[in-house]
Amino acid sequence: MIRRGKVVGSRKPAETNKDELAELMVGRAVSLRVDRGQSHPGEVMLEVVGLHATDDRRHEILQGVDLSVRSGESSA
Repeated sequence: MIRRGKVVGSRKPAETNKDELAELMVGRAVSLRVDRGQSHPGEVMLEVVGLHATDDRRHEILQGVDLSVRSGESSA
């Protein structure tokens, strides 16, 4: 494992786990879980029903896509 241009360790795949590898990569313990609170969806701000789209070669790239975006939703 290399961090900042220096070898910081090596492990055999059968003798390690994802938590140990993540710690070696960043130099400290890492939480690989994101605890998000309960969802509280707001009113629908945008709704798309049955969206179809073609690319520049006229190949269909979307077929009947439905989606809703609610207030308070973010990309984070």
